[in-house]
Amino acid sequence: LKMLRMSTSMTWRGLIRAVPLARTPQSLIFSSPAGKQWNREGGKSSGGAPVAWHSLLSAGAVAAMASVLLDEERLVHAQGEELQGKADMFGGVLIDSKTLPTSAQLFDTQLAGALSAWKTAGKKGIWLKLKPEHATLLATAYGHGFEMHHANKQNMVLVKWLPETPSTVPQPASHYVGVGIAVIDDQNRILVVQEKFGPAARRGKDFWKMPTGLVDNGEDIEVAAVREVLEETGVHVKFEGVLAFRQNHKTGVEGKTDLFFLVQS
Repeated sequence: LKMLRMSTSMTWRGLIRAVPLARTPQSLIFSSPAGKQWNREGGKSSGGAPVAWHSLLSAGAVAAMASVLLDEERLVHAQGEELQGKADMFGGVLIDSKTLPTSAQLFDTQLAGALSAWKTAGKKGIWLKLKPEHATLLATAYGHGFEMHHANKQNMVLVKWLPETPSTVPQPASHYVGVGIAVIDDQNRILVVQEKFGPAARRGKDFWKMPTGLVDNGEDIEVAAVREVLEETGVHVKFEGVLAFRQNHKTGVEGKTDLFFLVQS
């Protein structure tokens, strides 16, 4: 990045905010915030100091990302001026929940204007995250064609697909990840436990099993294995590796797919 800045007469801010105006195999034109333009062959198209094409070669990728990540404060300014969003990397928009009003009537007006502006701009999936304090806005969002995507303790996440093409919005999380741990000592004995609650507990007092449990969100399998053994037995173990895994469908109250990993410690 430092080399790019030093090789042109543009400032770093000018480079990072450069927006591709046209991209074809024969030509590529960039525009800086000051309105100066440069073409692929090198030199200026209108105004400003000459800039060699090789100095902007890598800048093209930077500018494309910058136009998505750093210059999206102008996404929503039509009718719903106070409702704002940030572009994601898949051509969609993440509505900024901090700009959501408390009034359902005001939200209705702002959302209508924003959706119109985004559709004109060619945006795709529009994501709306509602916190508990925004629950009164849910019916309004449904009225504008939003659908529930997923929910957790903190948020309800809705999405609306704008183009007249099949939606490519990914499905919500569909899997559990479980882990079972085979703890084998130097005498080739395996550590087993009895459960007080759960499916294994219903099998009676003579049923013994390996320590098992679910992998937490954002937790590595090996970390989960060590944690589960410690929680269930008080024994500190070291993760050795994965022995096998299996897949099972329609698991739990939500009927999700379960991936279960058998590991050795």
